This record gives sequence, C-alpha cells and structure tokens, in this order.
Amino acid sequence: MSESFALRATGVSKRYRNRLGTGSIKQILTLRRPDLEEAYWAVHDVSFTLPAGESLGLIGHNGAGKSTLLKLLAGIHRPTLGRIESTGRVASLLALGAGFQHELSGRDNISLNGGLLGLSKAQIAEHTEAIIEFSGLGDHIERPMRTYSAGMRMRLGFSVTTAVVPEVLILDEVIGVGDAQFQDKCARHLDGILTGGTTMVIASHSNATIRRLCHQTLWLDQGEPILHGPTAAVMDIY
Repeated sequence: MSESFALRATGVSKRYRNRLGTGSIKQILTLRRPDLEEAYWAVHDVSFTLPAGESLGLIGHNGAGKSTLLKLLAGIHRPTLGRIESTGRVASLLALGAGFQHELSGRDNISLNGGLLGLSKAQIAEHTEAIIEFSGLGDHIERPMRTYSAGMRMRLGFSVTTAVVPEVLILDEVIGVGDAQFQDKCARHLDGILTGGTTMVIASHSNATIRRLCHQTLWLDQGEPILHGPTAAVMDIY
C-alpha cells in the first residue's frame, strides 16, 4: 500500500541564473557569453512528507530559500528538479495584499480574491460577512484598498484565504504582522484549522510561532536542508 500524504516533496530543487554583466561586443555577437550568467540553486534537494492535519515549519536566515520553497509548493513556480505532490485544494498567502486591486473596495476585493483562490460565487457570498468580521475592518471594508495600511491589507488577505479551509494551506510570515491581538487571533484560528485536518506549511522567523503551530520543522541554509525532524528537536539545535 502506498504511503498516505497530503503534501509531499521529493528531491525538489530550483535553479536560477544571475546576470553578471554586459560582456564584450565579440562575446555578444558570437553568443559566447560564459561570463554573463551564473547559475545558483535557490533550493536544493528538499524532501519531506506531510500527512493530513500536520504542519511543517520552515526556518532559516533571510536568503535561506524559504520563500522560494513556498512558491514551489504553492505551484507559483515549477521545480527545476524533483517532484511535488498534493491532495485536495491548495491555498497560499505569500505576500500581503497580493491580488488586491487598490481602486476597489475591501468588499469588492473579497469577491475578487476569493475567486482567484478558487472559491465559487456561492462560497464567497456565504462567507463574506464572516470574513469582514474576522478582519476587524468595520466600515473600512467599503473604502478603496489604496486607503488601507499594510496591516489592514494583511488582515483582509488572511481572512479571505482562511475563510473556506483548504486541504493544504501555505503561509509566509502571515501572523508576524499587525498588532499583538490580531496575531494571537490568527494563531488561535490556525490552531482550529489544524485540528480540523488541514495540512499547513509555515515559514517564520518567530520561534514561538513555529513551536506553537508546527509538528515538523525544516531548517534551510542557502537553499540546502540542514535539519528536518520534530519541531522541538530542530528548534533546540537551531
């Protein structure tokens, strides 16, 4: 019998190329430009298996490859090598206000963003008032998004993304922005989502967030997996 999983990465790697300079006219004309590009691995040979209802934390310094790996898992980018498999709907919140239209109201952006996340019109209509209530935006929901602060956009983005719980949820530093009260509200909401069986991947610089929400933790450094295992064991070493 095959192993049961909600999200699995097998030997996942992503290579990019850096432009180093313009080169000589002769090199450009002859298409011989070995010094113009340098390949590097943003993520290299990452593997893990997440059963349904478990969560994986991604840790490491800036530039470690966390955001790149999240984009691969979310399907935004494709791996250069390796394979990513998931079961069910995957939703992600990787950038504050991503997909929002600044001239539209918060309410209109709920419909727009919900559609981008794959929600039906009926699902959006059913959950709109709950989204507004969770976000705590009150009357601001009728105002254009260009009048919102970064924290307000984050609160609305989180509220829309988690309104209809997906099978797999991918988050990047989502509860590290905003006031302490909303951060705690988000953490408690994610606790409930996990209890309900959703699988999550969370990248964070907050040790407390990783320890609270993650069953497993993967430590990355310059794209390389350094340590992967139970969260308490990995965080104690990290």
